[in-house]
Amino acid sequence: MAILVKNEGSTARDFCMLERNFLAHIKLGVLLALLAFSILLHTRLMEEEEPDVDQNQPKARIAMASLQIAGALASIAAGYYGYHSGSKDLLAMRAFLGNEKPQLTIVTAISGIVLVTCIVVFVSDVALV
Repeated sequence: MAILVKNEGSTARDFCMLERNFLAHIKLGVLLALLAFSILLHTRLMEEEEPDVDQNQPKARIAMASLQIAGALASIAAGYYGYHSGSKDLLAMRAFLGNEKPQLTIVTAISGIVLVTCIVVFVSDVALV
């Protein structure tokens, strides 16, 4: 059974915003997963002139890849949560869509994971990626 929502005011624009945000979260999740696989496989996404390969850091690579995979899954979960709660707000015909704090917390944690990855890759003498 389909539920119809009247297209009044900014309903269509709000729904498109929800879809766009959900797709952006999925895109971020796929990018983080690609980065995690790159770290695990010890490959570079861009070719270097002289690849520096050191197999002495498998634990560090596994830890960084685990953080990236956790961030990817959290990103997709946050996108779904935001889409689902926004859809509920649209169906309830609320004037303003609710700003959910759990989604903001998850996205903040993901940006922390990305920042930690950047610092480890730039500071480390042994290239993880």
